[in-house]
Amino acid sequence: MGLTETHREAERRRWEEQFLYAVYFSLAFFLIVFPAVTPDGIYGGVYFLLSKILVVAWAITGIYCIAACIPAVRVGASRRAVLLALLSLPAIAGTANWGQAYGNVADWEHFSVMRAHYDQQVARLPDSGERFAEFNWGGLSFPSRGVVYDETDEIGLPPNQQSRRWVSRMKNTDLLCGEQKFEALFQSFGDHYYEVGFGC
Repeated sequence: MGLTETHREAERRRWEEQFLYAVYFSLAFFLIVFPAVTPDGIYGGVYFLLSKILVVAWAITGIYCIAACIPAVRVGASRRAVLLALLSLPAIAGTANWGQAYGNVADWEHFSVMRAHYDQQVARLPDSGERFAEFNWGGLSFPSRGVVYDETDEIGLPPNQQSRRWVSRMKNTDLLCGEQKFEALFQSFGDHYYEVGFGC
């Protein structure tokens, strides 16, 4: 009986370790590989779906680690308890602050990979001092997001400081879609590049 219980405990720990490894490997893949290999047109939509799935996986992992840590402390398995406690921290942090922390990192990585392509497209535009280009990352059934190149940098100004000429030029782009203001400005990548939300 004792050997059977020991065997079951060993099996349970083995499956537990495999589950934790799978979750942490998926995070590493999502952090490093996904933004670098996904093309512009589907990056936004795929990111939205996979990020939601991974947030749930991280939440389950954090809860599981905390729940497994308690009995480990009770039986005096201090090494196991410390390991589980440490594993729970990034899982909980990733769940609580996923959108802001990871979203900015992933988008910056995707932009960095695509930067050379964007620069080539911008270089083909007439050098008027007001060059503007859109690079849509795609979305689902809602407004998408992506990168714009705005040589005037007016996109980074408050709406009341943007010139009428600039707003008029933007109205027929995906940035404004005929409206008076754009969907959202997420972050500046520097050198006139900005991550934005597209209204259409």
